[in-house]
Amino acid sequence: MCRSTSSAPTGLTIFQQVRLALVAKQKQEDYLLNRPDQGLLVNTGIWRTLHDFSSGSVCFVLASELYDADDYIYEYEDFLEYAKENNGI
Repeated sequence: MCRSTSSAPTGLTIFQQVRLALVAKQKQEDYLLNRPDQGLLVNTGIWRTLHDFSSGSVCFVLASELYDADDYIYEYEDFLEYAKENNGI
């Protein structure tokens, strides 16, 4: 999933453990969040997937705006086209 239309970043905070894969400028970076004092700030235009949740994991997403489904890209192929049109974001 990628937030495309807002300039506001999204913050993710994890209890227990989860792995995140972020894709920007055709480069993927993987992160492991496994402490309650960790968080990750994800800017607009970055494809993100969350996976390998440990049992009992909780993920909080903090945002400066209410959720609007039209602000998001849900298919990776659509994200690649969006990135191409926006200079590789």
